[in-house]
Amino acid sequence: MTDVKSSYETLSFVYGQSENPFFAVDPGLTIWTWLVFFTLLWVLYKFAWKPILKNLDAREEKIKNSILDAERVAKELEDTLEKKKSIIHEANLEARKLIDNSKASAEKVRAELEAKAREEANLILANANKKIESETQKALAELKSYSVKLGLEIASKIIQDNLNDEKNHRLAKKYLEEIN
Repeated sequence: MTDVKSSYETLSFVYGQSENPFFAVDPGLTIWTWLVFFTLLWVLYKFAWKPILKNLDAREEKIKNSILDAERVAKELEDTLEKKKSIIHEANLEARKLIDNSKASAEKVRAELEAKAREEANLILANANKKIESETQKALAELKSYSVKLGLEIASKIIQDNLNDEKNHRLAKKYLEEIN
């Protein structure tokens, strides 16, 4: 503490005051302080302040542009997502339409094939019925022809034997049994 007091006393002696020199007003020192302060302020304004402000303005502009770009990109991304959703929705609708059309086409083809198969089956049945009818007619014609031949043979044998009615009747029965 004594050192502090002695340095205070030394300062008091130098400045010729008994008070603290930091709070003492010295007009010469004040003028020089103000002169140095304003000179420094002018130098800073002339050589440092303008470039600093230009850099700050440029940085502010760059930040604004970056924000605008980010907002634009966000908007584009949102639009792209909306387009993607609409494209997916349209693709789903088209897929459903294609599936429905495919089902309808398949059903139509199935119905056509079924109708064609029925038509062919009916044609086959008709042909078979015609063939059966034809074969039946042939068989009946052969049967008639055979019956006529048989009747003629029986008649010729009866005429050859030319016997009485009872004998004729017995002979006819006999020949019929032989034939059957």
